[in-house]
Amino acid sequence: MSEARLEELRMKTISQINRPYYMEGNVTLFDKKWKKRYLIWKGMVLYFYDKKGSKDITKEVYELSKDTTWNIEFDNKEKKNIIKLKGKSEVIILVDETITLLENGYNQFKQDIETERKRIEIEQSKMKEPILLNWEEVEKRINIKEGKWNSKEVQTLLKELGQLTTEKYLYDILCKILNGWNEQEFIDFFYKEYCEEDLEDMGSFLAGSNKDNTTIQFVFGNDEKGAHFIANIYKKIYKQYELVWSEIARCLLVSLASWKLTSKDKMFQIITLDLFNLFETAEIVTFLHFYADYEEELNICLWCSLPEHIQFYLKEITNGWKKDQINSMISMITLMWSWKSDDVEHLKHILI
Repeated sequence: MSEARLEELRMKTISQINRPYYMEGNVTLFDKKWKKRYLIWKGMVLYFYDKKGSKDITKEVYELSKDTTWNIEFDNKEKKNIIKLKGKSEVIILVDETITLLENGYNQFKQDIETERKRIEIEQSKMKEPILLNWEEVEKRINIKEGKWNSKEVQTLLKELGQLTTEKYLYDILCKILNGWNEQEFIDFFYKEYCEEDLEDMGSFLAGSNKDNTTIQFVFGNDEKGAHFIANIYKKIYKQYELVWSEIARCLLVSLASWKLTSKDKMFQIITLDLFNLFETAEIVTFLHFYADYEEELNICLWCSLPEHIQFYLKEITNGWKKDQINSMISMITLMWSWKSDDVEHLKHILI
């Protein structure tokens, strides 16, 4: 207890100590010698007065602590049973008929400390509980920033919003704060830093649906420009990080499926056509085989029936190819895709 605090407590009269008390009553206190005192136990402080109803200030004051202990001991020197309360101060009181009052006071004292501890824990846990902001609050935070967001600002914002809010509005947020970014900026932050060069994980930041929503949002637009933007990101990563085509193909297949793009969608066609410029014929056929199987399993499209959009798509792929390259592709499809001979002949008729 600081001297100033102690002095303040010493100046209190009984009438200045507000109820409720843990206890009050006559006790025998040891302070250099045994003294009859009137005790008022309020909170962490023991106030000792000359007698009940005294209008004088305190005779002695002791401050306890949250970890104050209570022990009953036999004092060999005094030849008496004593109570020792050890906190910030040590208090010695004679065990006599007031022991029940003292025990009750001590128990209430410890109970209140435990209640307060639990209250603090609950308050702290509430502070730690994730808070879900509404979109107006999120938008307000975003609009405070003027101009283009840099990667550090993006990371700070997502952290400040918290996981619950970020998951709820992720793609609404990204569409706003990534406006004006180029492919390299996206790669440097989301692929290299944020996703730690996990290509599949990175794809989830290009497009997806907010929590509790099924609508897919493309962060850089769901038009032709947005499709070329996505393709350029994969092409740049493929070249800069010297990835094998199978890694690009695998992660792209996963992303296209999660974005719910089908072979009929213009975005699917643009993204894949742009990337096929990097692939060999066998790699293209393998990629298409995987997606054709995927669409067939989900009853999206039966590629072997060669609907109009598949005919158009395959023509776009082979546009500018030499005849022997097209024949090579048809031969691979014949071997890998289990198409009927009539379907293969139909394909030849379309492409050659």
